[in-house]
Amino acid sequence: MEAFRDPGYREPVARLAAMDRDGVDAEVLYSEVSAFRAFGLVKGDWKPISRAFTDLMAEFASVDPKRLVVSYQVPIIDIDYAVSEVLRLADLGARSVHLPNFPSEIGLPDYHEPIYKPAVGRAPGDRISISHHLGNRHWLYDVFRRDPRPDGDLHVTPCAGVGRGVRVVDPQPGRSSGSPG
Repeated sequence: MEAFRDPGYREPVARLAAMDRDGVDAEVLYSEVSAFRAFGLVKGDWKPISRAFTDLMAEFASVDPKRLVVSYQVPIIDIDYAVSEVLRLADLGARSVHLPNFPSEIGLPDYHEPIYKPAVGRAPGDRISISHHLGNRHWLYDVFRRDPRPDGDLHVTPCAGVGRGVRVVDPQPGRSSGSPG
């Protein structure tokens, strides 16, 4: 609870000062608001709300975008909107978008379904990564079992920041990358 009281929780300059104090070069910022679940409940047009939320995060990070790296939440309840938003964010310099871990949790098809191909196929992979924030569920392996592809593309890849380095650990044996320490 102490972090909620720190001015860096709400103010980007204070956030950078806290990062300096703690010896952190850069942070990937995930919103704690799980808007994915809420957008489908909005009566009327939810897209301006999504855009305003994204723009507010961009404004926060604009103080120092090399150190404050936002993983922007992109709702997938409208694939055409998701594609346009990912492309818009890439043009604004975003390096990461955050998609829901488990679309089936909000009544949508799993990621191996063809409905997502336009979104994944259009994401500018050289400029922006598609991310999932940590959030395991006991039924995660049911998602893998439903994937009809023999080698399945879905891999849960947790990221852990340690001091001044970030290491990406892939649960597939022998695969990892990053710059530890």
